[in-house]
Amino acid sequence: MIDYIFVTFKHSATLRKAVEVFEREPAASKLIRILCCVRSPRQQAKQFRGKELDVEQAVEPDEIVWEHLGVAQGSTSARKFLTYLVSLLVIMAAAILTAVVEGQRRSAESDYPAIKCPSETVRKEQAYLDVKGKLVPGGMNTGLMDCYCQ
Repeated sequence: MIDYIFVTFKHSATLRKAVEVFEREPAASKLIRILCCVRSPRQQAKQFRGKELDVEQAVEPDEIVWEHLGVAQGSTSARKFLTYLVSLLVIMAAAILTAVVEGQRRSAESDYPAIKCPSETVRKEQAYLDVKGKLVPGGMNTGLMDCYCQ
């Protein structure tokens, strides 16, 4: 199956006329025409062996990656889709991980609030009793060990 044909013209006026005659139909118009099974005479004139021709002016030959001409459009589209899908999954995983870490940070802040050290120096015994939960009623650790270590 032939996917591409390159045609050369002797005169630029002939080139312009060919491009004008085979001007690409807008995608929306083509979709409506296909869905409604409408065949316009202009579009029928653009057919070759039952296939619609898409004609456009080619880039310069040195700008063509000739090795890519043998790669099927479906293969390229599948690889692009897979790349977009993997990228989307990575972005979603990063967003979820960020939300989880932020939740853990907030939880840690509420479980371990900022310590307000007393104005007097904390003694070693006070810090020890606080760690053991014996300094204040209810067995709460008030964080005096951090004040002692400063």
